[in-house]
Amino acid sequence: MPQAQPELKKYLDKRLFVQLNGSRKVIGVLRGYDVFLNIVLDDAVEEKAGGEKVKIGMVVCTPFAPSRYF
Repeated sequence: MPQAQPELKKYLDKRLFVQLNGSRKVIGVLRGYDVFLNIVLDDAVEEKAGGEKVKIGMVVCTPFAPSRYF
Protein backbone atom coordinates (compact mmCIF):
# COMPACT_ATOMS: atom_id res chain seq x y z
CA MET A 1 0.00 0.00 0.00
CA PRO A 2 1.56 3.35 -1.03
CA GLN A 3 2.32 5.76 1.77
CA ALA A 4 0.83 9.26 1.54
CA GLN A 5 3.41 11.98 0.91
CA PRO A 6 3.10 15.62 1.93
CA GLU A 7 2.22 17.78 -1.06
CA LEU A 8 4.94 20.35 -0.47
CA LYS A 9 7.06 19.67 -3.57
CA LYS A 10 5.53 22.62 -5.43
CA TYR A 11 6.70 24.91 -2.60
CA LEU A 12 10.37 23.88 -2.69
CA ASP A 13 12.67 26.91 -3.08
CA LYS A 14 9.76 29.27 -2.43
CA ARG A 15 9.30 31.60 0.53
CA LEU A 16 6.77 30.34 3.07
CA PHE A 17 5.07 31.84 6.09
CA VAL A 18 4.78 29.31 8.93
CA GLN A 19 2.73 30.02 12.02
CA LEU A 20 4.00 28.01 14.98
CA ASN A 21 2.34 27.17 18.26
CA GLY A 22 2.66 29.93 20.83
CA SER A 23 1.91 32.65 18.24
CA ARG A 24 5.42 32.42 16.75
CA LYS A 25 5.74 33.27 13.06
CA VAL A 26 8.62 32.28 10.79
CA ILE A 27 9.19 33.24 7.16
CA GLY A 28 11.78 31.38 5.10
CA VAL A 29 12.61 29.47 1.92
CA LEU A 30 11.51 25.83 1.93
CA ARG A 31 14.61 23.70 1.34
CA GLY A 32 13.30 20.29 2.30
CA TYR A 33 10.71 18.15 4.05
CA ASP A 34 10.03 14.52 4.88
CA VAL A 35 7.06 12.17 5.18
CA PHE A 36 6.63 13.19 8.82
CA LEU A 37 6.18 16.85 7.77
CA ASN A 38 9.42 18.05 9.30
CA ILE A 39 10.34 21.07 7.18
CA VAL A 40 13.62 22.90 6.67
CA LEU A 41 13.49 26.66 6.09
CA ASP A 42 16.54 28.62 4.96
CA ASP A 43 17.14 32.37 5.31
CA ALA A 44 14.48 32.25 8.03
CA VAL A 45 13.27 35.31 9.89
CA GLU A 46 11.13 35.19 13.03
CA GLU A 47 8.51 37.91 13.21
CA LYS A 48 7.94 38.88 16.82
CA ALA A 49 5.07 40.79 18.39
CA GLY A 50 5.19 44.43 17.44
CA GLY A 51 6.67 43.68 14.01
CA GLU A 52 10.28 43.15 15.16
CA LYS A 53 12.11 40.73 12.83
CA VAL A 54 14.98 38.49 13.95
CA LYS A 55 17.15 36.60 11.45
CA ILE A 56 17.52 32.98 12.53
CA GLY A 57 19.12 31.44 9.43
CA MET A 58 18.29 27.78 8.79
CA VAL A 59 15.61 26.19 10.96
CA VAL A 60 13.86 22.82 11.19
CA CYS A 61 10.17 22.89 12.11
CA THR A 62 8.62 19.69 13.38
CA PRO A 63 4.96 18.78 12.98
CA PHE A 64 4.52 19.39 16.68
CA ALA A 65 5.36 23.08 16.21
CA PRO A 66 3.59 24.35 13.04
CA SER A 67 -0.08 25.11 13.26
CA ARG A 68 -0.50 26.62 9.75
CA TYR A 69 1.47 26.91 6.50
CA PHE A 70 0.86 29.67 3.96
